[in-house]
Amino acid sequence: MHNLFNFSSLNLLGCRLFFSLFLVIPESIIPNEILPPFH
Repeated sequence: MHNLFNFSSLNLLGCRLFFSLFLVIPESIIPNEILPPFH
């Protein structure tokens, strides 16, 4: 049970890291003239 909790928390951290990268990387690649900022 404790091992499953460690895996789920690590998975949540990985998803949050992936989501932040997914938001940051297209903003740096795509110019703002083509695509308006999301936030």
